[in-house]
Amino acid sequence: MTNFVSIITPTYNHEKYIVTCINSVLSQTYQDWEMIVIDDGSTDKTPDIIKRFTDTRIKYIHQEHSGIYNIGKTYNKALAMANGNIIAILEGDDYWPPQKLEHQIPTFDNTNIVLSYGDACEIDSQSKITHRHFAYIPDTQTRQNQPIGSIIKYFITPCSFIHSPTVCLRKDALIKMGGFVQPEYIPSVDFTTWFRMALEGEFSYIPQVLGYWRRHIKNISLQENFNLIQGAIKYSQDFIDNYRHQIESLHININIEKLKSGLAELSITAINRKDYNMALHHLEIGENRLARRYFFQHLRARHKLLHLEVLVLIGILSSYLGLKIPRLLGGILRSVKRYTT
Repeated sequence: MTNFVSIITPTYNHEKYIVTCINSVLSQTYQDWEMIVIDDGSTDKTPDIIKRFTDTRIKYIHQEHSGIYNIGKTYNKALAMANGNIIAILEGDDYWPPQKLEHQIPTFDNTNIVLSYGDACEIDSQSKITHRHFAYIPDTQTRQNQPIGSIIKYFITPCSFIHSPTVCLRKDALIKMGGFVQPEYIPSVDFTTWFRMALEGEFSYIPQVLGYWRRHIKNISLQENFNLIQGAIKYSQDFIDNYRHQIESLHININIEKLKSGLAELSITAINRKDYNMALHHLEIGENRLARRYFFQHLRARHKLLHLEVLVLIGILSSYLGLKIPRLLGGILRSVKRYTT
């Protein structure tokens, strides 16, 4: 059976990036695909730009603006239209390397695989690579979600390691669990959907760059950073409660009570690091003035983590040194904070 890919591309005011996005699909060495572009009421030139593409495999749908807290409905609208047996995700400001589908789609010949992912390169508004994201799970089997459900313990963290432009999903498994998952308190569908997919089958990790994930001043991950982190923690807690019996029935090595205790600590840490995290996001995309503002807000906060103060001062100093150094240093500070408590 030939795998046919339906690419879901939500977009909103991406006039600067949508050409790069669509061209990266047209340039794929694997050509059995359709691209479902759903424009969430863009007010810039995004619709006009998309309509210039004449390839009949590109399907353009315009809808009234519903916003990021309804993005799950947009994804599931596209899913209902999809003709492929494989679903790929590519948002309008991201793009793919040419051989992404060629490397990834054959993994679904294994009927146990429900999700495939790889490494992502983080890029800035000028498409310059600022960071490469690796799957940091040390155990190869767990990285492949073997046994089924074992990867869940690595999802209990606000630091995502599966980035949406690298992901392909088996449509049957996705539909079986009710489609893309978006609780009302999370402005995203990725983390929550991967969580549920982990109970449906095995994953395939490919140690290559399979997507370019753009970070810029209008990113939802930047604007909604704190809500994303707090929402991820809440969803993790709810997930463990709602699927406890299924998790226990899989007989995987997960200490549920220890995970829940760790989530409570993460919630407190997220509150203490709210301004610090926002500062790092702005520092890494070169918004140094805003980065300094958030660093100073962190210093003025009544509840702060003392061991981060040196890092904050380094961040403030680096924000005065130009664009390239802050972005590099921001990546270092972000890596350091992952291992601090």
